[in-house]
Amino acid sequence: MTKASSAPAKVAIHRALNPPHKYAMNINKVLILESLYELLLNGQTNRVSLVRLQTDVNNHPMTKQLSSQWQTLKINDILDVIKVIFPKQTSLSDGQIIFYNLQIVEIRDTLLEVVKECQTALVKEVKLLEQQYHSIKNQDDMKLRRERIMGMYRDTILAKLQSFKYFHPLYGKVEPSPVVHNLMDLEKIKGMSIENLSHLQLTLQKCITDSVMLTKVGSKRYQEVMLSQGELDDTVKFVRYAMDN
Repeated sequence: MTKASSAPAKVAIHRALNPPHKYAMNINKVLILESLYELLLNGQTNRVSLVRLQTDVNNHPMTKQLSSQWQTLKINDILDVIKVIFPKQTSLSDGQIIFYNLQIVEIRDTLLEVVKECQTALVKEVKLLEQQYHSIKNQDDMKLRRERIMGMYRDTILAKLQSFKYFHPLYGKVEPSPVVHNLMDLEKIKGMSIENLSHLQLTLQKCITDSVMLTKVGSKRYQEVMLSQGELDDTVKFVRYAMDN
């Protein structure tokens, strides 16, 4: 099995060992039929003690591999399964189940059929999970690719802004003030994940807005803020053009 399918295969096996209701009956059949086959074959008789059968079923090696959530089978559970598999071919007497007109080879063949059903169901489960796995994996790959591209655009814009005359020096002069809450930090922006270019533009726009809130209209500093706005606009236009081409 390929590496890509190892994850869904493990999930399918886990489900088989921790089965929902639709798989539980087939697994019960396998446990009961295999234990019944061994008892009848070794005993050379058509009678089997229900207590012995219950003990063998619950001590079966496969039962030990099942999760702790798996409930041991009671005698009534075993009888219900046997009635489904061999209707009108059994009777009860003194704690024993008696089989009529039943050849040992019939039990073996029935066991093989049930095992094949389990294998077929497991293969279908693996294929279904593989499809789901690849679908999720493709979505994750696209998300990672997009994050890398957005990170590249973010770094390009910040590098270009830092090379300009006004934007980076201007922001470096911004001091905390009651007028502006949660000052944007350019260093933090370098490490943040952005959803799209508009998200980054909005974040950087707040840097300029912070300066506007702290600057007197008409002052030299105010003029520098307006020039830094132009630098941001030109940078965003440049990157958008690069994205479109």
